[in-house]
Amino acid sequence: MTRRAGIISVLLALLVAALAAAQNPSTEGSGAEGDISRYRVPANLVELVEDGERDFIIVDVRTPAEYRTGHIPGAVNIDYREIGDRPPKVDRDAMVVTYCRSGARASRAQATLERMGFENVVNFGGVASWPEELVTGDSPR
Repeated sequence: MTRRAGIISVLLALLVAALAAAQNPSTEGSGAEGDISRYRVPANLVELVEDGERDFIIVDVRTPAEYRTGHIPGAVNIDYREIGDRPPKVDRDAMVVTYCRSGARASRAQATLERMGFENVVNFGGVASWPEELVTGDSPR
């Protein structure tokens, strides 16, 4: 193997490792107040919902029809295309957890909210990651 091929191989390996790390965010958190990274894991979001002690809102950014078919308990529905005009009614420093079908629209909604000054926005990803039973209908329950 030539030196150039060796360098290219190392760079490709580093790129693959970086992509893998980006697709699998760390689920380890310090647990310190303000550390929201641990809530990316479904089981920990369940804990957050059950605790009810922290100021947060869960926003389903799918369409109303998708929302009615099954959503996380307590989630409000704001279509990602409308979130800039109808942001969640919480303080800008409250935790906002977004989710959709796969995580792509939730990511767009997260970016919009962050541009609007929301400080603690977490993209939960897809609704299928929710390990508990979903709620159907129009109400967040």
